[in-house]
Amino acid sequence: GEDEKKEMSLEEEFKATKELVAAIHKALNAKKKIYLDVMALQASIGDCDKQKSEALFKSDTELENDIDMDKNSPLWGAWCIVRGMSKSDAMRRYISTGSFYLRESENAEAAAAAAAAAA
Repeated sequence: GEDEKKEMSLEEEFKATKELVAAIHKALNAKKKIYLDVMALQASIGDCDKQKSEALFKSDTELENDIDMDKNSPLWGAWCIVRGMSKSDAMRRYISTGSFYLRESENAEAAAAAAAAAA
């Protein structure tokens, strides 16, 4: 019952929220998507420079010499901004923001349904 819910670990809550958000992710605007994606990356991997996959991202040396990152990937740039944030902090932010967007989306659907019913 209620007790189980309270004992859900931060990580479990993060994963559960992530699954719910996946359903509305496409509908979110770019800023919201990037914010959630960055928090998810920080929560899962940690700092952007921990990601060493050269195929996806530039090396640290290249990054240091490339101030204008927009032409590359806005996501990478945004992720590097939160460098140093703890994984648990990123999870909490993902959960609170993700839950907020989920409620927004439910409200929008309810409003659309009400408008359709009134038409």
